Amino acid sequence: MGSKAANSNSERSLALKCFHISEEYGFAVPDPLVELPVYYQPWLEIAGRVSELISSHSLRSSVHKMPMLDTHLLDSHRELRLAHLALSVITMCYVWQEGEQDTVKVLPRNLAVPFWEVSQRLGLPPIFTHADGVLANWRRRNPDGPLDMENLDLLYSIPGGESARGFFLVTLLAELAAVPALKAIPEVIGGVCDGDVPAVTRSLDVVSRSIGDMKEAFKLMHVYVDPSVFYGIMRIFLSGWKDNPLMSEGLVYEGVQSEPMEFSGASAAQSSLLHCFDELLGVKHEGHGANFLTRMRSYMPPPHRRFIEEISRAPSLRAFVLNQADERLTEAFDHCAAQLVSLRSYHISVVSRFITVPAVRAKQLRSAGPASSEDHNPVQKAPMALEERGTGGSGIMSFLKAVRDRTKEMPMLDTHLLDSHRELRLAHLALSVITMCYVWQEGEQDTVKVLPRNLAVPFWEVSQRLGLPPILTNADAVLANWRRRNPDGTLDMENLDLLYSIPGGESARGFFLVSLLVELAAVPALKAIPEVIGGVCDGDVPAVTRSLDVVSRSIGDMKEAFKLMHVYVDPSVFYGIMRIFLSGWKDNPSMSEGLVYEGVQSEPMEFSGGSAAQSSLLHCFDELLGVKHEGHS
Repeated sequence: MGSKAANSNSERSLALKCFHISEEYGFAVPDPLVELPVYYQPWLEIAGRVSELISSHSLRSSVHKMPMLDTHLLDSHRELRLAHLALSVITMCYVWQEGEQDTVKVLPRNLAVPFWEVSQRLGLPPIFTHADGVLANWRRRNPDGPLDMENLDLLYSIPGGESARGFFLVTLLAELAAVPALKAIPEVIGGVCDGDVPAVTRSLDVVSRSIGDMKEAFKLMHVYVDPSVFYGIMRIFLSGWKDNPLMSEGLVYEGVQSEPMEFSGASAAQSSLLHCFDELLGVKHEGHGANFLTRMRSYMPPPHRRFIEEISRAPSLRAFVLNQADERLTEAFDHCAAQLVSLRSYHISVVSRFITVPAVRAKQLRSAGPASSEDHNPVQKAPMALEERGTGGSGIMSFLKAVRDRTKEMPMLDTHLLDSHRELRLAHLALSVITMCYVWQEGEQDTVKVLPRNLAVPFWEVSQRLGLPPILTNADAVLANWRRRNPDGTLDMENLDLLYSIPGGESARGFFLVSLLVELAAVPALKAIPEVIGGVCDGDVPAVTRSLDVVSRSIGDMKEAFKLMHVYVDPSVFYGIMRIFLSGWKDNPSMSEGLVYEGVQSEPMEFSGGSAAQSSLLHCFDELLGVKHEGHS
């Protein structure tokens, strides 16, 4: 597919140093400067005290006293990056000093002009970006120490204390984990140009491992960042003045131009990493998402942007893999793509925990009024106007709106082609997931009264044939909703996956699969129950005793499996996101009249939501042991 010369030229054209990419630090600035010429000390002094000045409501007045400094003494790229970081931190804190209550319309000349000049020289926008907060904002406490959370620190920070430190440094560790992948990308492209299947395969394996390491680094976010602090304190200081209802007119940079300008706030989409992987693997985004990602490239350092563009111009890796039809190469490519999907899925779960769940809690606390026992919960400080923005959880709702729209457009399908029990179970699972998301798309704010005919009729028919109710049940979400990732692999959390899921990311996966492992742990008990009953009928005491021992051990194993719930399910995600999608329309004040299944009957019907009580296991044990329940239960 090419020559050795082509290979060499491709790798040379993608030499990392030509794009300001370090072989040790990747996109991060290698050992960023911590000082500027003394002339610029007023900038650094204010940038280092922003949290204190915000607390005393005096940052704006401090900026007004700041001298007008010329940028001509900033000679090197590293000096410019430190200046941009300091000025961007001051800018965010100047704009958002008073939260949503008193935003500004004008950035004063003594801040706006030098910030604009530095931004122009770097090719970055005059706002706080990922390139500032993460890539150029770190130092080692011990210069000879490792790159880990104990030895790393920030140069400057927005308000948020240790959570702000954790947020930016964990993101930096994810960037550093990607360094092997960045070094392997030119080797992949060179191998494609040279038709070298083993080289491409080896390099893709490196990329896969590196993406996996990024995900592992990213998990530290749950250790070092308090979601309520992120949502209630930090988030507004990361917000920009584009598509923001709090600053709908943008911001005037005094001394630069008289018309307001709009710039987006810091976003994970400003990291060059996923853009590189998308271009390498041929991942194409569409619609608004594609436009947003393209626009975010203008928030990256220009050399990093050019690196992404070079990857996009390289020969197609996907086409190479298809043309070669090599099993090991295809496996390496597929695994790489799967790792990227897994990383993105994990990011969604992080967004849920740090934005969506606190947003729900903030609404609950506001509804509780001033007497709430959580008066000092930071989520109450979060701006209400930002709750409905994309970064405030509307991504999940946008997805669900698409589900509803697709449902309305879905043709009316006949169920007669469903022949087997297994086909009917899969159909029931799919239709039940669609139904729950259709009903609860808007949470409790805008429930529906009618399930449309094209969904209701086939769901009812399938349910009747199975003898199940037309709603998501334990029989759907747990018993019929799993597959092995490796068909020959074990039945454990690493090798199991769901077929379909309600919103909730990794926590939803964990909830249903741990419940499945509990069911599987009960198999020896189920096999022993007929032996117990047979022994009773035969008066065989030893047989009954042995079989009861099996049942006991099996119930103990169920309990051990159930403990995994604490490992794989975030309670705040379960309560704030998943729970409503498991709710039914019987004894539910949000749907007190039930739900009309259009085309089935005109009167509303009531069905309970998914419940552990729908598992047959405990019912079997109760009947075996003669346990009698009384009253409502």
